[in-house]
Amino acid sequence: MKKGVLAILGACILFSLIGVLTQHLAGFIPPLSLLPIRFTIGFLTLLMLCPFFDKDCMIVSKHDLKEYAIIGGLYAASTGLFTMAVATGPIQNAVLLNQIQPFAVIIFAYLILREQVTRTRIIALIIGLAGLAIINPLQTGNHIANILAMASGVTGGLRL
Repeated sequence: MKKGVLAILGACILFSLIGVLTQHLAGFIPPLSLLPIRFTIGFLTLLMLCPFFDKDCMIVSKHDLKEYAIIGGLYAASTGLFTMAVATGPIQNAVLLNQIQPFAVIIFAYLILREQVTRTRIIALIIGLAGLAIINPLQTGNHIANILAMASGVTGGLRL
């Protein structure tokens, strides 16, 4: 139990630092050059920590490789778009617009998996869109960065 709590706490701290570090490093390192650095650091961290949480975490079957490649490609696209959005526009806009992932999940679940869209999900979508409209991140900032952040949310929703 304590290992799980520590893992979640560590992930939250590291995830919260992504946008700030990307914004500060954008002047020194091109945004797309940050991606391999982020992925390498993340991979090495997982390589060191995973065996403590799951002894079989490094065992991958051939059957799963295609799915892992698709998920990895979508993750790389989503992360790349988000990194570009943070580097070229306000962090708050990128973070808010990236959070359209739940909307994309509901839409893709209906289109790809043929899941039912329930009344509860529709109400949740309406409330979420109303909240996004109230915050209105589209009124300020770089519109290209806003489009990149929304595209990041859509590809992230497809990945989920």
